[in-house]
Amino acid sequence: PSACITKKDQTTSPHQAVRAIDDGLLIDVFASGSAQATLQLDQWELGEATRFADAGAVPADPKVDANWSLSEVGCGAPNFADKDAMILGEVGGAPDKYSLGACECFGEGHKDAEPVSQDSNGAVPRRTGQDFNHFPIRSQLIAQGPYSCEFNNDTDLRWGVSQKQCEEICQEEKQCSFYQYVKENAGTCALLTACDHIGHTGVQITNNIYGMVSDDVCRIADPEACWVQRKRRRALSFATPGAHEDLCLFEQQLDNCDALT
Repeated sequence: PSACITKKDQTTSPHQAVRAIDDGLLIDVFASGSAQATLQLDQWELGEATRFADAGAVPADPKVDANWSLSEVGCGAPNFADKDAMILGEVGGAPDKYSLGACECFGEGHKDAEPVSQDSNGAVPRRTGQDFNHFPIRSQLIAQGPYSCEFNNDTDLRWGVSQKQCEEICQEEKQCSFYQYVKENAGTCALLTACDHIGHTGVQITNNIYGMVSDDVCRIADPEACWVQRKRRRALSFATPGAHEDLCLFEQQLDNCDALT
């Protein structure tokens, strides 16, 4: 089959054919259902095929036309011998049949079911007449401790303000996307346009780094379990998020942090 993993009208060898996957043939096959290719066999490959094939099965011409197409895979009937270990029903049928992961947001119907933690359930505000677990927040704490975002010429410093006042000032500034607050020195507030790299300051100071939030948010079922089951493994392997993986708020900032706590 690797002989078919080539662009149409392209001549290649079986060993080179595998590398042609990145050339877009598979995309073309899935778009049209099939694709044609020409396979160029060398003498070594013809000799190996002759050793294991029946007489006359190996073509004399080293150029072979091949076709790559999609086909359904047969599936046998399921074994119902152990029905107690199975959940029978239609997808989207009975409301008691559902799948909810620790990293997914939960609805009101499953707020008391696993894997929703008590902390997550309690963190969702109850608002009359509003969608459950779909609510606005002003800002989100990203990191706390001897850490700091990068400062640049656009960083605006304010002194003698509270954390709430710092948040309000940032909300009024159109260019302010993050703010960094420290209680020492009567309250120091740094208004930031970006926070792409969180680093260790090297001094004993407790900075509080917040990111501003403009859209409504939802609470995931169990942040601690989500970190253990999925996020930590990806962070330790330095892998990039999958195409269908929903990132938490400001997860990218934490991924770029140069200190793992």
